[in-house]
Amino acid sequence: METQTTSFDLTMRLRAKGAGFYVAALAAVAAVIGIVGNAMLGSFATLSTLLLAAGVVLFLASVALPWDLVVMCSYFCYIAAFCRFIAEQLYTISNVLTAIDANSFATSFIIAAAGCAAAMVIGLVGAIMPQDKRQTAA
Repeated sequence: METQTTSFDLTMRLRAKGAGFYVAALAAVAAVIGIVGNAMLGSFATLSTLLLAAGVVLFLASVALPWDLVVMCSYFCYIAAFCRFIAEQLYTISNVLTAIDANSFATSFIIAAAGCAAAMVIGLVGAIMPQDKRQTAA
């Protein structure tokens, strides 16, 4: 009986969520793509990967918690992950741009960079938009 009330409560919470929540969900999907790209690069246990994972966990916590600030914290994790990813891969970027070791970026690098950048941009849009429907009606 208690399982039904919990799932009903979760369903009611999801129905009350606004457009910003669902845009933030897209940012979480982009963050997962960034995590997969980092794993393909072989740098799975780096700070950028951990920050992306923390952003996804904070987004999932925003489903249960009534505070909109959790989504903003998720965005801060995404922007920090993108900045850290660029700092971690600066040697690779400079080598490709000057054609020292290679002339093009690896596919795993492009997937990781696109995932981090998309999570950062989409996360900003999701954090700015209203998280609840009652905020848009007012």
